[in-house]
Amino acid sequence: MHHDPVRFRKYYPDLETVEIDGRGLTGEGRIRALTRCLRKVNPVIALPMSLVEANQAVARCKAAGQKTSLVIHAQGNLPPMLADLRYFQSVIDHVVCPGRLTRQVLCSWAGFHQADVSHIPNGAMSRQFERVKHSGAELRIGFVGRFSQQDKRVLDMIPLVNQLREKRLPFSLKIAGQGGEDATLRNALQSFPEVSFCGALTQQQLYRDFYPHIDVLVLFSASEAFGIVLAEAMMNGVVPVTSQYTGFSEEKLVVHDVTGLSFPVGDISAAGCQIERLHRDPELRRRLSQRGESHAEANYRWDLSLTRWEDCLRKVAGEPVRSSNGKTESLSPDPPGRLDRLGVPTGMTDLFRRMRRRLIGPSVPPGGTEWPLYNDQYSADELAQITTACNDAENAARIGDAAA
Repeated sequence: MHHDPVRFRKYYPDLETVEIDGRGLTGEGRIRALTRCLRKVNPVIALPMSLVEANQAVARCKAAGQKTSLVIHAQGNLPPMLADLRYFQSVIDHVVCPGRLTRQVLCSWAGFHQADVSHIPNGAMSRQFERVKHSGAELRIGFVGRFSQQDKRVLDMIPLVNQLREKRLPFSLKIAGQGGEDATLRNALQSFPEVSFCGALTQQQLYRDFYPHIDVLVLFSASEAFGIVLAEAMMNGVVPVTSQYTGFSEEKLVVHDVTGLSFPVGDISAAGCQIERLHRDPELRRRLSQRGESHAEANYRWDLSLTRWEDCLRKVAGEPVRSSNGKTESLSPDPPGRLDRLGVPTGMTDLFRRMRRRLIGPSVPPGGTEWPLYNDQYSADELAQITTACNDAENAARIGDAAA
């Protein structure tokens, strides 16, 4: 998967953009390309979006005297991503976390000062279309998300469908999304008349053609930094039935039996029972729908999120810029190529490769990536420590909920 600047400019025609083609570049080449862009634009704040090598590029600009602050949007709890934030902590001016758990772990495990980390939930649009009522007995269920098993556990949908069929519960299931498990999911479910696949939908299509036509949204994830589809569903009066993913109790985006229903991760029997409750008790469904929509409107509207972001960025822009603190060299150095082995200076090597790209065009080797999301040099023990820190923070939140 690669960035699509043409599509981006189509959706945001009023933004001034600079295109950086990372295809076929080495890690050092990508860092240098980003550094050239930053020096040319000279922004007050650099805000990389899942672009780990931008951290080193900003550090190099800072080392050269450029006054650019580095703000990170910590969009997930993947251990290597959090490990990168700890490594670059001394360079980072501020971190914005959509999830409370991420903020908690960065302050407790990674050692960030609380003043340097903000919790700003993602925003969702308010309801745009009226819900479509139906007179049938079936419960209309939906799923929206990436077809990934590692974090989204999307294949849990297969035993759930089988269980609902065994219960003889009348239902329909609309599935929106795409991803690596697409073929497996379709092969297992597309022959069932209750199941329909919608493909990848835009937000406008979700609000117009998807959410108004379902009663329940299911989520199976093992971990979520926030869970934007849950906020969108509640905005549209859809009742979430979600796994108690790592971050569920800390965030309280969905509160069990108050704004939605929940089940332990991987416990499909419990998930089926919660869905059955909603089918047998229309009054429960109505109450959760109303409370969920009110909760989302009060806490997760786009205007609230954008105001919080604006306040945060203005605050960062008015503070002194941190130094590079020596984090200028590549954390995951490239294996030496022929020119490197001949002793050609790195700058000359990069210039030669850029000239070659102009002649033969960019390319990505088989299995290669365009812009890596994170560095991959961390040990298994270090990554396991991060997973433990996330689980400990979530368990503490669950204990607090039980005590309350």
